Amino acid sequence: MPRPRRFFVIFLLGILLGNLPVVFVQPFTDPRGDLFDINGQPVRLGRGDAIITFSANTTHYRFMKGSSPVYSVAISTHSSSRSDYFVVQVYVDGSRTVFSMWGIAETGTYASGIYFADTIYPNIATYTKSYYVCKWTDLNNDRIQQSNEISVVASGT
Repeated sequence: MPRPRRFFVIFLLGILLGNLPVVFVQPFTDPRGDLFDINGQPVRLGRGDAIITFSANTTHYRFMKGSSPVYSVAISTHSSSRSDYFVVQVYVDGSRTVFSMWGIAETGTYASGIYFADTIYPNIATYTKSYYVCKWTDLNNDRIQQSNEISVVASGT
């Protein structure tokens, strides 16, 4: 009997820059190329395997695909207690398939879980793109993320 082929799926959920596995696939480095060391050895984070990465300048938060923004948000309009943004994406890292969800702040990350559970998972066959950038807006001012308050603002492969 042939051996089953092994496969790996990595599921990442976390706040951007608040969760090391999420940071690992994002291209964040200090000028030396590492953020910290383990046992005296530098550890480079941010290999940049993710399709959509995060960038910011003095005026905008930007969701980037390579060097091109796919969506940007004026920092002055971002209030994570009333609205936030998150990314849901699937990509291949070597032999592993990575499913990643992260928000700019904790409200976006939480909204990504709600969106996955209520919207994506029940309709998973219809979600054929590699990434979705979504916005949560607190429509009823209860500060609770609900699936009817989430919209896709950008998507692609």
